Amino acid sequence: MDIGNLLQAVLKALNDWAPAIQAVFAVVLVAITCVYVWLTGSLAGASHRQAEVMSRSNEEMRKTREAQTRAYVTLELWPWDRNFAMFDLAIRNYGPGAARDMSVRFDEEIPWSAQGGNLNDLEILRDLPFLAPNDAVLVFLGNRKHLRPPESKLEIWTGSVSFTDHVGTHETKFRINLREFDRLHWPYPGGEPAGAPPIRPGWGRIGPLPEFKQATWGDS
Repeated sequence: MDIGNLLQAVLKALNDWAPAIQAVFAVVLVAITCVYVWLTGSLAGASHRQAEVMSRSNEEMRKTREAQTRAYVTLELWPWDRNFAMFDLAIRNYGPGAARDMSVRFDEEIPWSAQGGNLNDLEILRDLPFLAPNDAVLVFLGNRKHLRPPESKLEIWTGSVSFTDHVGTHETKFRINLREFDRLHWPYPGGEPAGAPPIRPGWGRIGPLPEFKQATWGDS
């Protein structure tokens, strides 16, 4: 058989089997299309999951950055020394960011017998304009009797501190348990020794109290 007859035979066979061949190619094309659609959907799903992971990661980074730079203001009761005789109310900013427009509110009306009235009436607690990072404002409260006057049965003070920083407006809850200072005092004669370490790391020492005399008009 020469080349011409062979080509004619092949063309005749292809012509006879044309419908079947077209059907096979159609099935293959549909299969390839299905595989392409599946791969495209998988890539789209992977891209979407990756975008969600990136979004969560960016949100966590933002929260971490804000936590590392924001203010954190709370209210504490600080004793002067190990004698636990005199106390200050401390508005303390423990955060690395500055705080402004602070307001302290006690849940209960707490009498302040040292000066009269109650603690919620103190203007410095109601409107403190600014507090630098790691800074504190101290308000003298008095001695143990002033903390727990006879007219007050409260032994736990609760409330909140509202303040604003570069992140936004925040509110910090506080809880002061006055019973924590029961039976805490220097038990030996002469009071606390001058060489005793501070009660808390970072706290300064006020040293011995100076003697004051009553000032009168005309004193130089």
